[in-house]
Amino acid sequence: MSRTELTPRERDTLQLVAIGMNDAATGKSLGISPRTVRYHLDNAARKLKGRNRIHTVVLAMAGGIITPPTPVEETAPAEEQASC
Repeated sequence: MSRTELTPRERDTLQLVAIGMNDAATGKSLGISPRTVRYHLDNAARKLKGRNRIHTVVLAMAGGIITPPTPVEETAPAEEQASC
């Protein structure tokens, strides 16, 4: 699957789902309804032959269609840092 076989909106939707956003949050971020998010995810899953949203995201990452999210380092609260 090449990058061009998914629409830009399908790629954007998958990228936001990859960072853990649900349909409502993804829709709000993209200015579309949660139902439209589901539509884009379903189309991407069909094109990539994904069995569910997680499988579709993994396939998109493995194919270089989307980039894996950057891990966020957890930091200790200020009180704990001061006592270290």
